[in-house]
Amino acid sequence: MELKEALLSLKKAMDDFLERTVKKEEEESEVDQKIGLLENIVLGKSKDFWQIKDRFKGMETWLKNEGVEINSRKVKKNQIQKVIECIERMKIYGEMIRGERFYQDGENTLKRANLFIRENLRRRGWEYTPLGLVDFVQLDESLLNLKDEIRNLDQDDTDLKNKYQKTLSYQLDLMDYFYKPKDHLLTILDYQLKTLEMKTTKEDEFFTASLIYYLRQNRYKVEPYLERFRKILNQKKSLN
Repeated sequence: MELKEALLSLKKAMDDFLERTVKKEEEESEVDQKIGLLENIVLGKSKDFWQIKDRFKGMETWLKNEGVEINSRKVKKNQIQKVIECIERMKIYGEMIRGERFYQDGENTLKRANLFIRENLRRRGWEYTPLGLVDFVQLDESLLNLKDEIRNLDQDDTDLKNKYQKTLSYQLDLMDYFYKPKDHLLTILDYQLKTLEMKTTKEDEFFTASLIYYLRQNRYKVEPYLERFRKILNQKKSLN
C-alpha cells in the first residue's frame, strides 16, 4: 500500500513537472513570436513596412500592444537583446529621415522604445548593459540620465527643490512613456511594488509612496498595498 502511494505521489510530481515545463516552453514561444513581429516590422519583410515611416508607425503599435504584453511575461536576456538590436536599427533609420516631416514622430517612438528597454532591464534587476545599448535621445531628455542627476544631487542636499523637481519629472516620464493611458492607478501601483520587490531605488520608492497617498486621499482601499510597501522597506533596512 505504501509503495502504491509512493508511486502515485511520484507520478503526480512528474506530471506537475512536465506541465510546468510545457507551459514555460509555450510562454517562451509566445514571446519569441511577438519579438519576431517586431523584427518583421524593422526589416520591412512585408509590403506594409517597406517605407521607413511605416516601420516607425509599426514599432509604435508594437510597443503599445505586444510590448505591453511582454512586460507581464518572463523574458530571457537574449530575447531582450533581440529587441535592443531592432531598436538600434530603427535609430539608424531615424538618422536617415532627419529633417523630414515625420522625423519628430519617429524620435518620439524611439524615446518610448528606449524607456521600454530600460524599464525591462530595471524591473528584472539586470545590472548589465547589453552590447550595443545606446541612448536614442539627447542626454537631457534621457530618463536614465535624469535618474543619474537625481543620484548626483544626493551629494549636495543644498538644492533640495531641484532634486524634488527632477524626481517628479521621472514619475511623469514613466506615466507618459511606459504605462498605457487606460492603466488604472491601482494597476500601476501593483506594478511599481513588483518592481521594488526585485530591486529598490529611491525614485521608485518615492513614486510608490506618492501613488499610495494619492489613492488613499481618493478613498481607495490601499491597506494591502501599503502593507506590501512597508514589508519591502523593512527588508531593505535589514539588509543595510
